[in-house]
Amino acid sequence: MSGTRTRIRLIRGRATRRYQAVLCDLFETLVTFDRAGLPEMRVGDRAVPSTVPMLVEILTERWVHPSPETILRMLIEVSDEMQAEKEADLLERSSMLRFARVLERLGAPDGVREVAFVERLVECHMEHLARCTMLPATHAAALERLARGHRLALVSNFDHAPTCLKILDRLDLTRFFEEIVVSDAVGKVKPHAELFEAPLARMGIAPSEALFVGDTPGADVLGAKQAGLDVAWINRKGRELDPDLPEPDLEIRSFAELPDLLI
Repeated sequence: MSGTRTRIRLIRGRATRRYQAVLCDLFETLVTFDRAGLPEMRVGDRAVPSTVPMLVEILTERWVHPSPETILRMLIEVSDEMQAEKEADLLERSSMLRFARVLERLGAPDGVREVAFVERLVECHMEHLARCTMLPATHAAALERLARGHRLALVSNFDHAPTCLKILDRLDLTRFFEEIVVSDAVGKVKPHAELFEAPLARMGIAPSEALFVGDTPGADVLGAKQAGLDVAWINRKGRELDPDLPEPDLEIRSFAELPDLLI
């Protein structure tokens, strides 16, 4: 019961000191992702939103490829496998590597595995994902408020940095951030300390003067606390925090709540 009381206090509490900087996670913190915007494909008796139908159109140019269901299954398998690898060694695996591994496992011919052709597949996949990324109006308003009194940086785990930057530009977010750190460009993933330390060092701000806001306990809460930052954890569904992880300093349900809790 004591853990529950602590969470209620944090949700209703306020920061006890002023921060010079706020570092933000991107996906499911500042922006959201609506899978309903993806093309649909049939998997058994279900309609599944996926980029695979668009990928198949490109693959058909060079290959009598396996079924779309087989391609989707392999894409999920490789993505899960690489996510486990990243969590184990905190090294980023690029989207190019992910697609190359998928094609290798599917037995694609050399012409399909050429770098330029793999790039086309990745760009198609990422273009559709980017279109499904939205900025809630309440989050935009909160970011405007934060920018009036804090220096801002963005720190994102994402395996294709160009797409991350395009999303920021399309949503008119780039202008808010002094520093933008994407794991694909760094070669490491949160919770590795480098992703938190690098933007602060370039901004000339000590970790004790910064707050990190993010939604993923293992990457955001653990990583920021280990790097010496205070943390605002976005706990949208009221989940229990793993007792092995450090406690966040603030716990909120939405990014929109953050400005009201800072002094």
